[in-house]
Amino acid sequence: MNVVADDNGDVDFRGPAVYGRRGDRFLYLTWGDLTDDERFEMFRRAKLMLNHINPGLVSRARRHQAATRWHDQAPRRVRGTSMRTSRSA
Repeated sequence: MNVVADDNGDVDFRGPAVYGRRGDRFLYLTWGDLTDDERFEMFRRAKLMLNHINPGLVSRARRHQAATRWHDQAPRRVRGTSMRTSRSA
């Protein structure tokens, strides 16, 4: 996920995992299990609304980091389950 600011300082979220129109962007956080043959089987998904993030918090984070990027190419194992973002349903 990329966070960009316009000339007025308003932020926008972009990237392949970001859905929705400007001002109404969101991403999905997906939970699932990796099978023995490395297939991902989703069992839960949450819609995270990015416009609910405090703009001041986003601005402070941008000042501390020149480019805010988030990448997730493959599922990660977390305490016996795996997590990843997905553009698929």
